[in-house]
Amino acid sequence: MVADWVVECFVYSFPSGLFGVLCFAKSNTFVRNDMARNSIGMALSFVNKIAGSDIVNKLNLKKPAERIAYYSTRTGFQLMSTANERISQVKSLLRSPMGWGDAVDDQVFDPMLSEQQQLLQNDIIRFAQDVLRPGKEECESMNNVTPCVRELFSELKLLNYALPASLGGVQEKTSPVTSVMIAEAMAYGDLGASVQLLSNYSVVNALVRWASPAQQSFYLGRMVGDPTYKSVLAINEPGVLFNPHSLMVKASTVKNGILLNGTKTMVAGGVEADLVLVAAQLPDHSTALFAVETNTPGVTALPKNAMGLRAAGLADILFEDVLVDESSMVREAGFSWPDFLSFGSLMWCAAAVGVAQALLDYVVPYCNDRVVFGEPLSHRQSVAFMIADMATEIEAMRLMTCRAAGRAEQGLDFYREACLARQFCNTRVKRIASDGVQLLGGHGFTKEHPVERWYRDLIAVPINCNNFHA
Repeated sequence: MVADWVVECFVYSFPSGLFGVLCFAKSNTFVRNDMARNSIGMALSFVNKIAGSDIVNKLNLKKPAERIAYYSTRTGFQLMSTANERISQVKSLLRSPMGWGDAVDDQVFDPMLSEQQQLLQNDIIRFAQDVLRPGKEECESMNNVTPCVRELFSELKLLNYALPASLGGVQEKTSPVTSVMIAEAMAYGDLGASVQLLSNYSVVNALVRWASPAQQSFYLGRMVGDPTYKSVLAINEPGVLFNPHSLMVKASTVKNGILLNGTKTMVAGGVEADLVLVAAQLPDHSTALFAVETNTPGVTALPKNAMGLRAAGLADILFEDVLVDESSMVREAGFSWPDFLSFGSLMWCAAAVGVAQALLDYVVPYCNDRVVFGEPLSHRQSVAFMIADMATEIEAMRLMTCRAAGRAEQGLDFYREACLARQFCNTRVKRIASDGVQLLGGHGFTKEHPVERWYRDLIAVPINCNNFHA
C-alpha cells in the first residue's frame, strides 16, 4: 500500500526570515477513505502539536506556527472532501445492476406482508394442510379435483382478491404480491390441485389487466355469478423446444371473423373448461389472446395422462378452423406479451417455492428421527449440508420472486427480475426435488412418502407457461 500514497511537502517563508515545512500524506487511489482520513489526521495533529509547543513560544514563532496550522487544516479538509466525493462516485457506479450505466432506482423493497395478507395466508395454509393434503391421493387417482375439495375451496372466495374494488373485489387494484402469496400457500398443500383450482383466479387477473370494459363485464360477470363456471389459460404447445415467443397456433383474418388453428397442451382442467383464454400468433407475428367458448365448433379437448400434476386434470385442446369474432381478441392498448409471460412466471415461481418448502418441512424431521448406525441421519455432515443448501436456495427463490412481484405491484419494469427468478427457480427446483428423494433413500422412491409426488410435480415447473397469471 506504500506505493499508493505520496507525501507532499510545502516550504513557507516568513518575513522574519525563517522557513516552515508542511508535510502531509495524500491518497492516489481514494479507495481506502479511512486510511486517507487517518494519514491526513496524523499530519494535522503533528502540526498542531508544534504550534502549541513551548519551544515555539520561546522563539516568538507562535503566529507563524498558527498560520501554518490554519492552512494545514484547510488543505486537509479540502483533500478529505475531494476523497469523499470520488468515493461516492465509485460507490454509485458499483451499485449499478451491471456495474456500469445508471444506478438502480431507490424504490423500497419490503418483503413483509400486510396484516390482511397474513390473515389470508393463514387461511390458505390451513386449507392446504387440512383439505388438499388429505385429499391428494383421491385427486391423483381421479386425475381431477374432487367435488368436496372444490366446495371447500370456494369458501375461501379468492376471486374477490383478483377483482379490483371497482368490479366488486376487496382491493383497490390487482395485487401481484397477493397473487404470489396465494400461489405459494396453495402449492404448499398440493401443486396439481392448486393449478386447477386457481385457473379461474388467473383468468380473472388476465382479463382485469388486459381486457376491454365490455369483455370484463361479460366474462367476469359469468365467473362471479356462477361458481361452476370454469376458465383456463392455454399457452403451451406440444413439441420439442416450445418457444412462447413463436407460437404454432395461428390466427388468420377472414371476412366474417378470425380463424384459429393449432393445438395447446398441458392445460389444467381443459376437458371441463367453459372458457379458454388461448394465445395465438397474428399474421404480423405479434401475439394476442382470444377468449373462446369451448362449445364453439372446432374446439376439442382430450385428457392427457401425465407423470406429474395429475390432480390438475391436464388436457390437450385442439383448434381446427375455429371461427371467432374480432371482439373476442383480448388485447387492449398497452398489452405486452413479455409482461403477460412474466406475470405467469411469478405464479409458477411462487408455486415452486410452496412445494419446495413442503418438501423441506418433511425431510428435516425425517432425517432427525431416522437413526442410522446409532445416530440420527441429520448428524451426517453430508446430509446436514444438503438440507442447509435446500433451505438457502428456497429462501433465495422466495425473495427473488417477492422482489419481482413487488416491482410489478409498484408499476415498475419487472421483466428482468421475473426472468432471473424464473431461471433460478427452474434450475433449483429440480435439484431440490432430487435431493429430497435421495435424503429418504429407498423410501423416497415409494408412495409411502410424498416426496416422490413432489418430485414429479416440480419437474413440470420449468416447462410450463399455462394456467397461472399473477
